[in-house]
Amino acid sequence: EPADDGGVQVIFVVREIPSVAEITFVGNENLDDEDLREEILIKRGITFKEHLIKDTIQKLKAFYSDKAYFLAEVDVQTKLNANGQMDVTIHIKEGEK
Repeated sequence: EPADDGGVQVIFVVREIPSVAEITFVGNENLDDEDLREEILIKRGITFKEHLIKDTIQKLKAFYSDKAYFLAEVDVQTKLNANGQMDVTIHIKEGEK
């Protein structure tokens, strides 16, 4: 933008990238939350990055496949909470072994 003194005024818009607040697993009946947490890169307190969703899905499908759950389905949902942090919910359909 032009400034009043004939110079140029530069305005930077800074958007804070949210950190991960909570990670919740839904639908996992045969494998423990802690075992699943060890397999993924999303951790509480880290800066949330979109590529982690795809990585999480791939890693958990591979983990379930290693445990003979070849038809397991994984979906990741994110929601910005009231504190401006990201809550991550990982939905799992384990399928038959």
